Amino acid sequence: MGAVSACTIILAWEANSFPRPLVKRSAALGLINLTGNASSIYGSYMWPSSSGPRYISGGSATAAILLIVAILALTIRFVHARMNKQLEEAESSQDVHPAEMGFPDAPPAGFRYIL
Repeated sequence: MGAVSACTIILAWEANSFPRPLVKRSAALGLINLTGNASSIYGSYMWPSSSGPRYISGGSATAAILLIVAILALTIRFVHARMNKQLEEAESSQDVHPAEMGFPDAPPAGFRYIL
C-alpha cells in the first residue's frame, strides 16, 4: 500500500526536476519506471516459502533497499537545494547567465527545484 503511493510521488518529483530538454525528462522517467518495475523480477525470489513464517531474509532485504532509497532521496534534496542557490545567485547578478555557472541546459527564469 505504501509503495504505490511513494512511486507516484517520486515520479512527480522527478518530472519536475528536469525542466529542459524534454528528451532528458523522457529518458529519466523511462529509467525510473524501468528500475521500479524490475522489482517484479527479483521480488518473488526474496520471499521463499522455506523462510516462513518470519521471512527474515526478505524483510531485511526490503528494509535495506528502503534505507538506500531514503538516503538517495535525501542526497537529491541537498543537491537540489545547492542548485537552487546557484540559480538564485545567477539570476541576482545580471552579468552571469546560468549556462556559464555549470547549467548547460539553462532552465527558464524563475525555475526552482522542488524540495
